[in-house]
Amino acid sequence: LVGCHPSEVLFTSGGTEADNLAVLGGHEAAGPATAPVVTTHTEHAAVTEAVGRLAAGGAPVRWAEVDAGGMLTASALAEAIEGLGDGGARATLASVVWGNNETGVLQDLSALAEVAVERGCVLHSDAVQVLGHAPLDLSDPRLAGVGLVSLAAHKVGGPQGVGVLVARRG
Repeated sequence: LVGCHPSEVLFTSGGTEADNLAVLGGHEAAGPATAPVVTTHTEHAAVTEAVGRLAAGGAPVRWAEVDAGGMLTASALAEAIEGLGDGGARATLASVVWGNNETGVLQDLSALAEVAVERGCVLHSDAVQVLGHAPLDLSDPRLAGVGLVSLAAHKVGGPQGVGVLVARRG
């Protein structure tokens, strides 16, 4: 359905658990516990609460700014990953919602993935709202840089309490 290898599918108890696993586990796997993490103020609470747990553990949080239309530009993500505003270390994990459930904004994930890959940063995307409503094909080479993707079954008529974290090989 989403163009990934079966070995990349990790079943969870829902989208929230998938987001938590991606943010907390992805950060741990990507670098030191004190490495910065990047996200936006337009994320689902499942992501911002997990980012808050990282912050409580000493990881700096960088908030990439979205424009007036709710879009995150590639340059804004690059600036946040690099820490250009604070002169700190490069971020090892960025989490960006693919489709916003309140505004309907769909991020240009391929452009954001390219920025993350160029900077050695793992990109997670909460795609719960995208599944079944917009193209979501992880076999598309433009999305190769999206390392972690969260999904939920109830958005496509499946049961509540079933989610998936796609954790790309490598």
